[in-house]
Amino acid sequence: MNIHPIFVHFPIALLTIYAVLEILRFKKLTQNAVWFGIKAFLAIVGALASIVAFSTGDTAVSALRSHPELRQVLRVHESFATWTVTIFCIIGASYLIILIGRWWKTKPSYGRFTATAAGKAWSFLRHIAEYIQRPAIIVILALAGLFFITVTGTLGGLMVYGKASDPFVGLVAKLFFPTL
Repeated sequence: MNIHPIFVHFPIALLTIYAVLEILRFKKLTQNAVWFGIKAFLAIVGALASIVAFSTGDTAVSALRSHPELRQVLRVHESFATWTVTIFCIIGASYLIILIGRWWKTKPSYGRFTATAAGKAWSFLRHIAEYIQRPAIIVILALAGLFFITVTGTLGGLMVYGKASDPFVGLVAKLFFPTL
């Protein structure tokens, strides 16, 4: 039973909205405290959902066994999906680390924790997350994620509906698979 289509659309929607919100950096929005929370929710939930969608990809592979001409498309689709999940998991993890750090700082035991080895490791992770959240870095990651999720979805559409399904699918098919 191919359950992959059930799970792919939710992370695509969340992560696409996230990427667009991250790329469109209007000063009035970026200064709003709620804005970070909205983007964090979209990135974290979208990243987790992308892991689920990626893990259900094996069910779709069995549905394509009767179409050996699509094996090459499937391999490229899987590669782009791997990059998509990786990029958005890095983004989602950076948001999660920052949110946990903000919450943890409100606890009375925070000062004692920072002096431990685990506290130093946490501090290192927090610095990495803060570096990722710099506008120049996070926008580049969001653009890359949007590119990879778009191509991944397009290749999925190519396998399911064929290259004549829409002009963009046909363009990507010509670009990656000129003999198809």
